[in-house]
Amino acid sequence: MLSKNGTHNIAAKKTMLGLMKVPSNMNEKPSVNNKVYLMKKLSNLNMKKGPSVVKHLNYLNTIFNQLVTVEIKFGNEMCTLILLASLPNS
Repeated sequence: MLSKNGTHNIAAKKTMLGLMKVPSNMNEKPSVNNKVYLMKKLSNLNMKKGPSVVKHLNYLNTIFNQLVTVEIKFGNEMCTLILLASLPNS
């Protein structure tokens, strides 16, 4: 839960960049920005038609490994679901 000071710091920000700097200004771990960046990268991942499945799997695995380094881990079932969701519908 955010303190009154924390909510004030967030409410005062006008841009996304300003908002992204709030956690580091509030004595949080500097890796918060990395976690947000990697989670966005993962959630926006969709295999395009054309690239090989191997390249897509390698890229996805790279993101999972980067997430582990910032202490975000997914179980096998979640990794499988994320992989399947990132594949084209065909």
